[in-house]
Amino acid sequence: MFDEYIDAVKSRISWKRARNIATLELKDHMNDKMEELLSSGTDEKMAAVKVIECMGDPYKIGEELDRVYRPKINVMLLELTSSLIIIGIIINYLTDNLLRPDSFAAVVIGLTAASVLYFFDYTVLFRHPIKVYSIHLMITLLFLLYDARNGLGMILYSYTFYPLFLFPVSLCITAFYIGSTKRKNGAYIFTLFAAVPASIAVIISSIPAFMIIVMAYVMIILYGVRKKWFRISFKWVAFNLCLILSGITASFSLSRVYGMRMFTTDTESSFVRQLISDSLHSAELYYGSNNSVDTAKQKILRESFPFVMIAEKYGYIITVIMVLLFIALLCIMLYTAFRQKTEAGRITAFISFFVLAFQFICSVISNIPFLVFLSLNIPFILNGGIFTVMDFILIGIILSVSRHETIAKELFLSKKV
Repeated sequence: MFDEYIDAVKSRISWKRARNIATLELKDHMNDKMEELLSSGTDEKMAAVKVIECMGDPYKIGEELDRVYRPKINVMLLELTSSLIIIGIIINYLTDNLLRPDSFAAVVIGLTAASVLYFFDYTVLFRHPIKVYSIHLMITLLFLLYDARNGLGMILYSYTFYPLFLFPVSLCITAFYIGSTKRKNGAYIFTLFAAVPASIAVIISSIPAFMIIVMAYVMIILYGVRKKWFRISFKWVAFNLCLILSGITASFSLSRVYGMRMFTTDTESSFVRQLISDSLHSAELYYGSNNSVDTAKQKILRESFPFVMIAEKYGYIITVIMVLLFIALLCIMLYTAFRQKTEAGRITAFISFFVLAFQFICSVISNIPFLVFLSLNIPFILNGGIFTVMDFILIGIILSVSRHETIAKELFLSKKV
């Protein structure tokens, strides 16, 4: 009955995705008003005229709704990320005395990925959680097979680490699905989902990947208990202990059979020697096979003690500015997470914040000699090509969450997520 009026309102709403959602409440209000007039004995045509007169100019209403439902661009997030990228490009150029093609390509690919994700409707991930997890796991296993092409014991420079590092995102989507389906054994099911990537992290002997998966698992379990997604008991604790013991037994068995390196408890000097060996292997991939131990040591200084290197080369003021920029970036990401109107939006934004914060914190504390095993690149500054793309993906995810902030709740309800 009010289709023409609603169409006139929609014509002033610039974002096509928001048109139906923005006018849904308006249409319901007009129908309620119509029923009220009809129940009081008013003629149908006269009631319709009165409702339209009461609502006012449809174009003005459309302009008001357009302001409310316009896509949100997180300007502060973009400005801080851009600043860090520019600083990173300058530092990489000054450190290597050239801008490596792979670094430039990573920035271009990362920017493209972030732009695509900005326009992507992140709620789609929550409509297909098992598919998202399965595809992520399949990609990880393909990387593992590639890394182990010469045998499991030969895994040194591991590409498998990178998809593992993004597994907290898939785990939070999976947990949301399990929680929304109200499964009695939800905590057990989610534990099994988390155990698979954690086991792969043990196989490739990556302490940072194992830590981020376990920490994400603990946080999601605690959040799930608070939201009544999961029920934990002594049986569940015993189940976790059995999984841990089974994992340790399997890891040592693999280590004995295939000669794999497991999580080391050696002294710092022996660990650094192992790092030199690994760095020579990875340096060959970047710079060719004619590399010395000095090349490996330089690579270790760059990757394992990045803040020490930057402080020595460019001074403490530049280092402090970088740290403050990162703290500001993380604060904006956390603020974006807290302001979301939907549960899915909050946990997606928060898990993106967590992954980037973990990477940054590890890159800081790894400068302490006896914590060198936590070495990670500084996001956007001293970073490998794949890591740069990963960081852009995280920024793209949180930009998508921020963009859909005003319509996310209605999108979830309309799709029955």
